[in-house]
Amino acid sequence: MVRSDSSSRRPSRAAALGTAVALLAWLASPLQVGAGFVSNAFAQERPSVAVVGVHGSGEQDQEMLEAVDRAILEGFKIAARYDVAPSDGMHDRFLPARAQLLEAVFLGAAGDAFQEGRIHYEAARFDQAIEALRRAESEVASGTEFLHDQRLLVDVQLTIGLSYASMGQKDEAREAYGEVLRMAPDRRLDTLEYPPKIVALFDEVRDQVLGRDPATLVVDAPDGAQVYVDGRRVGSGRTTLTTLSPGYHSVLVEKEGAGRWYDDVTLEAGSKSSIEPELAQRGLGRGDDPVEGPRSRLVRRLYREVARITGTDLVAMASFDADGNFALALYSARSDTFSESLSASLRASPGARDAFVKQLVERVAIYADSSGAIKTDRVAADTLPMRLGSNPTLNDLLFGTAPVAVAATGTSDPEPTTRERKPVKPGAVIGVVLGILGAGGAATGIYFAVRPKPEASGTFSIAIP
Repeated sequence: MVRSDSSSRRPSRAAALGTAVALLAWLASPLQVGAGFVSNAFAQERPSVAVVGVHGSGEQDQEMLEAVDRAILEGFKIAARYDVAPSDGMHDRFLPARAQLLEAVFLGAAGDAFQEGRIHYEAARFDQAIEALRRAESEVASGTEFLHDQRLLVDVQLTIGLSYASMGQKDEAREAYGEVLRMAPDRRLDTLEYPPKIVALFDEVRDQVLGRDPATLVVDAPDGAQVYVDGRRVGSGRTTLTTLSPGYHSVLVEKEGAGRWYDDVTLEAGSKSSIEPELAQRGLGRGDDPVEGPRSRLVRRLYREVARITGTDLVAMASFDADGNFALALYSARSDTFSESLSASLRASPGARDAFVKQLVERVAIYADSSGAIKTDRVAADTLPMRLGSNPTLNDLLFGTAPVAVAATGTSDPEPTTRERKPVKPGAVIGVVLGILGAGGAATGIYFAVRPKPEASGTFSIAIP
């Protein structure tokens, strides 16, 4: 009986398997794919690349940099390996993320060093704490021009003072406490959190700082401009400050679309000073906009943030050096790596220049694999040297008010397809589950698991050649 039942089920299972395979083949037939029945489930997305402009060396004008940007865009379309995301249309993504990007790029290292210092301080490793906190202090100083919040700087100086006080070095502790109170005169130490001797020393310094005659500073800023002093927003337009502590202060004035102004001022006790900021478009440039070297952490953090904001797998990096040589590389958000760079001299006619750029793009396009990760034999330890503030396209995305025209020349392209993309996620996942059920019959289940609808993260246009 058992043998008879078993043998009778074999044909049914075989028939069911045949039926399932036939049904699967029918679903995947050209007719059904053409009808869109399973095309969406089986479609494999290509990696995406964002093109966000070119960093100049100071010799190139904006027209030339934008022309090279267009050539890069066309080169990626010709290479046909990626979905290309041009810069125009990305303003809605960049402008709301500006503050977060600036903080991550210019203050990210300071935050990391501060956390390291706090860990050492809590473990009573005060020498190591001070070493890490001094690094944080230096990092904050290099990004003060973009500082809109003084809390990190105050916390760094306070922890330096606490570390010195804990080691009995009162003079050094007083100096750090003085910096805290210069920026945050209302700051106090909780007697329940800190030892009485620590609190007493802090209060002594506080009485000395607040006991001096305050200084007055008039910032004659344009109407609508935001005024920040020591990273703290203090007013809009013409602003008069009458209670500043004597000493060094940093002043930042910025206005959407008009640019920004930054300077340091030193105020004497009881003095009255006035400054008249002249706003200018400075973009990501700091000071004289120095060249960031190949090991620059700022460049690495900048392009990581650009990839996060654009939601693409790759970002094109392009820059000119002081000799006029042009270099191109890729950053991959998939593998968090930078590719080797290719370079060429572009001292040629515009037509020849564009052709050279497109050739470089086609060559560098093969440095990433089909998932958007940089191939292991093309990963570079260094990044492209560049001046951060000399990329007009990227500056406009972050600080501008109107889109930059980056229109492709030559043959017209198809209308761009608008997709909602989930940043840096794999393409559609297809699962086919075939099951055969027995006990007097057979049934076949086919289940297609398709990527769920992406979370709302904005849309942008992708021109698919």
